[in-house]
Amino acid sequence: MMGSDWWVDGKPMRPLASHSKVKVRILEDYLMQYIRVHTANPRYRTFRLDVIDGFAGGGIYADNSIGSPLAILDTIKEACHEAKCIRTSEFQADVKCHFVERNRETAECLRKTLEQHGFDGKLRNGDIKLYAGQKFEDVIGRILEDVRRHQRAGKAIFFLDQYGQSLPLDHLRRIRAQLGGQGHTEIILTLSATNAVNFVRDEIRVQEKVISIGKESVRISELISLGGGDTSERKWRAAAQRGIPLWLKEKTGYRFFVPFMLKSATSRRMMLVIHLADELRAREVMTDCLWRHHNMFGVYANDFGTGMLAYDALQGEEMQLLDYNELGREEMRATHLPNSLLPEMVSKLQQPSVRHLTEMDARLMVGNRSAASSVDVRSVVLDAWKRERVLEIRRQDGRMRDPRRSKHIHPTDRIVLPTQRDIFSFCNMSPSGKFPSRS
Repeated sequence: MMGSDWWVDGKPMRPLASHSKVKVRILEDYLMQYIRVHTANPRYRTFRLDVIDGFAGGGIYADNSIGSPLAILDTIKEACHEAKCIRTSEFQADVKCHFVERNRETAECLRKTLEQHGFDGKLRNGDIKLYAGQKFEDVIGRILEDVRRHQRAGKAIFFLDQYGQSLPLDHLRRIRAQLGGQGHTEIILTLSATNAVNFVRDEIRVQEKVISIGKESVRISELISLGGGDTSERKWRAAAQRGIPLWLKEKTGYRFFVPFMLKSATSRRMMLVIHLADELRAREVMTDCLWRHHNMFGVYANDFGTGMLAYDALQGEEMQLLDYNELGREEMRATHLPNSLLPEMVSKLQQPSVRHLTEMDARLMVGNRSAASSVDVRSVVLDAWKRERVLEIRRQDGRMRDPRRSKHIHPTDRIVLPTQRDIFSFCNMSPSGKFPSRS
């Protein structure tokens, strides 16, 4: 195992910071779940994917922690082995990796690290492409061409950890424009909390004072003016985390995003990580990853309800850095999510043009506005049916499902208002449309 005897620019490579280790673990977990989802059907005999690490590093650090390239390769190997084990027929995993490192010495360290870990054959046959001494923005065109030659679907994940470096917004747009036509391209972007606003400031026009995003309104000029100063640090970080992902989503065209903050254990530095995707399932898989790695990062919000990720700079001082932990998830399911989602569903169903909703409709209502996953949404809707009697679940043919026996909501099930509404359940809603906390 290599360690501190590997040198870059005349100095031993630094140990990997604790919050960066957490980020690598999230990367491993998400990639594992991504491959599992896309290979779950045993009838599929071929799986193709391109994974791009735009700021790869040397692969290993002074404390022997592995960096993102080795984490990616080890996870792909394990996940594809799992996929083969659930099949009785032949299965081909055709995954190509693109590692970009602009420092030639660091890239050489990465090459030797990969060789010593048994990936020299993949380097020779082209399954691993190493772009040594080149910037990501200079090779992105070649990478996009390689991905298109490799597969029609454009199934690709870009890990862009340009912490402390700049990445023009045009490249993010270009990735989706050239590969994202079928919704299979995703980006996981990492920025320092302070450099995040510089990233925005360098891209926006001077006259672009307000960006309207649906019902949200992001005042970029106000965000920039906060500047991350100590006097308004909480407001600044809350605004950065909540405003910038909305802005990036709008500017890149992606439908869904998941933002979270990684906290340094030794300093006040924080990373802003943003996952951009076009598929709701991708967003939910990432959210599930965050809950599994609880207490390692947080999100600025008042609660975990559907207003959690809405931008409101005026509330910044009151917002807390909420941790993804089991207690927070239980509270979200018991109080915050029902208080925000259920009144919205009831209001929607009361519209004459709406005859029923589906589970997917409920998940889309949560969308970008909460840390809830599909499991959380399903739990709240089932509870509203079985305990609160606010909703009913019927089969596609209109027959009522038995609440005593049903444990799941089927994709074709219809969520409706009760035929004979339980007046006591509706009376339990407060004037604001919220349900009381459950004991």
